[in-house]
Amino acid sequence: MRIILMFLLLPMCSYAQEERIIEITSNSQGDNNVFLIVDTPPRFKGGEQKQVKFYEKISKFDIPKRHERGFPVYFQIVVNEDGSISNVEIINDPSQFLVNEVTRIIKLMPLWVPGRINGKAVKLG
Repeated sequence: MRIILMFLLLPMCSYAQEERIIEITSNSQGDNNVFLIVDTPPRFKGGEQKQVKFYEKISKFDIPKRHERGFPVYFQIVVNEDGSISNVEIINDPSQFLVNEVTRIIKLMPLWVPGRINGKAVKLG
């Protein structure tokens, strides 16, 4: 039996932005702000094609093409100001085996290009 793993690239979604910024402040000093809307969204270094190649190289499973069916694992991450990934949250749970594989791959991701507001790198979640 061949297992196929599919990722939903939540941070890669395109969306229209308004002239407002939504910010979540976790402490009074403001050094852990997480933004939900930015001028420039974070991206995988090298773009979506490099991201797919990374998944194909690292994953223990075949990554399906867009027209193929697989077992989707939906996840959410925070891309920090330095491009590192934190706060990994698995949205669905098709199986603990697949959740473990996705978590393993996310931990191996290289640094991302961080999101920016007014040219300044910010944490986006």
